[in-house]
Amino acid sequence: MKKLNWIVAALGIAALVVSCGGLKAPVVAPGQKIKLQIILDHGVDDPNLTEGQVNQRTQVGNWMERDIIKLANKAGFDAELIQNKDAYQYAEGKYLLVVKIVDYNPGAKAARMLVGMGAGAASLTVQAELYGEGDAALMSDAVGSGSGRDWNYCARACNEQSLKRAVDYLNTKHQPAE
Repeated sequence: MKKLNWIVAALGIAALVVSCGGLKAPVVAPGQKIKLQIILDHGVDDPNLTEGQVNQRTQVGNWMERDIIKLANKAGFDAELIQNKDAYQYAEGKYLLVVKIVDYNPGAKAARMLVGMGAGAASLTVQAELYGEGDAALMSDAVGSGSGRDWNYCARACNEQSLKRAVDYLNTKHQPAE
């Protein structure tokens, strides 16, 4: 029985290591990073949102802005946050990633704490679009996540998935990182 516990623990640690460390940005040329400008649209322009929903999306969006820049730089991009598309000017090896919060449900923290097992789960859906030269998106994909733990787990997962989609596309156009 103890051997089984060690095997399960080892598999869990291996899965954690594989899921957290694999994202590598491609390069324009050896030693030349891709410049990735990022806009994180909080999605608060919907007139049907209540003041509370706007505040929640703003909180999530502010956290996601800091997190996605950190993740992108860690993956090997030269990443920076910009506020709008007008600040983006295409150049060779430079791209724009727009991540927009489409749907956010904070869930019920009390249910998560008292009931557990997925009750009161938070959920988040974003639309990720990658731009290069021109107005047409090179890649566009909706990604989402749900968590019975807390909203920041959803936000991290959506940031990671958005970057993964961008890396997958850019690997078709540039040299994969070594």
